[in-house]
Amino acid sequence: MRKPIAPIVAASVLALGGCQYFKTSTALDPIRYQPVFDAARACQTATVQAAVEREPILLKGTEMNGVTLLLNALSGRCPDLALYLIGQGADPNAKMTGGLRPLHFAAKEGMLPAAKALVARHAKVDAKADNGKTPLDFAIEERHAEVAAYLQDAASGQR
Repeated sequence: MRKPIAPIVAASVLALGGCQYFKTSTALDPIRYQPVFDAARACQTATVQAAVEREPILLKGTEMNGVTLLLNALSGRCPDLALYLIGQGADPNAKMTGGLRPLHFAAKEGMLPAAKALVARHAKVDAKADNGKTPLDFAIEERHAEVAAYLQDAASGQR
């Protein structure tokens, strides 16, 4: 028999010294769910898809550091998995420690299809990380010209 999902309530995480991010999200039991987050970083799409289909809370939950499956897929340079998670309803504006959001990662890694999918799902193009950088800043720094051009166009349309 499968155990029920065991989220750690936001207040509990704050009491344990968790970051401010947990005020509006749910950190998932690290013992139970860490393998799924690791699979997302390792581009193991089939493993993550199967887990999400069994337990959709994974789309909204985080690791203890506030990182979502989508952020793991983007930072792991897993475009197919990122597109799948976006299509399944992963939060395009989830913020992790440092104020980074999925669009920052897509821009930094030069993942144009993911950037387009995120913007289509209302990702904040002008969102600033704690260091003041926007996704466009990351795209320019990493010399991803196509992503930078797309984000400039998208930003002008959002203003």
